[in-house]
Amino acid sequence: MNNKSLIVYEKGFFYKIKMFFKNIFNKEKLQESNDYKYTNKQEKKPSFSDEIKIKRDFEKEKLLKMQKDYENGLIKEEDMTQEQVKGIENLYIEQITKLRETYTEYKYKYKSWQKRGQTPFLP
Repeated sequence: MNNKSLIVYEKGFFYKIKMFFKNIFNKEKLQESNDYKYTNKQEKKPSFSDEIKIKRDFEKEKLLKMQKDYENGLIKEEDMTQEQVKGIENLYIEQITKLRETYTEYKYKYKSWQKRGQTPFLP
């Protein structure tokens, strides 16, 4: 039982009037609070998961596809515009620098493994 008192009170006329006005004013407060929540949704900052999402770079994906087609012989340099050729050249330069960086990192790791007398796991 929710009612813990031993005396049962009848809900009289004045109690009903009191509850009527209470309900009216509470509804207005709820509507105001709902309006406030609605305005907060409009000004909502992006969530953490939205901020850390990796956004796709469609231009780079397009260049990678063109590079693959160029290497397979499906596209010739004459078929591409000057801008596309520059983009692919820059992509090659970027890929070469990344490969050099990973090579030097692996070289230093390999030397440290040799100094400790361990053999590295080769894939």
